[in-house]
Amino acid sequence: MSYNIEYGGLSIYKKTGNMNYVNKYIDLIKSHRIDIVSFQECKMRDLDISKIISKKLGYHHQYFFDKTNYYKNKYYHQSYRNFL
Repeated sequence: MSYNIEYGGLSIYKKTGNMNYVNKYIDLIKSHRIDIVSFQECKMRDLDISKIISKKLGYHHQYFFDKTNYYKNKYYHQSYRNFL
């Protein structure tokens, strides 16, 4: 599974004022018995949503990021989990 959280779900958080959307990601992973998950844009400010999801599921978490000049020195926040 590959999913773009879109800046860690910040837009959803601003609308709802809570982080219940994280539980929806967890439910989706559980219900489909997904073996490998890759999230893009998984950070909201200093909060890594993918790390929260991994911890709640008890899975291994590997985090990657890269800084490029193309997007004005902004960081890409990539997360990869192998659940096997």
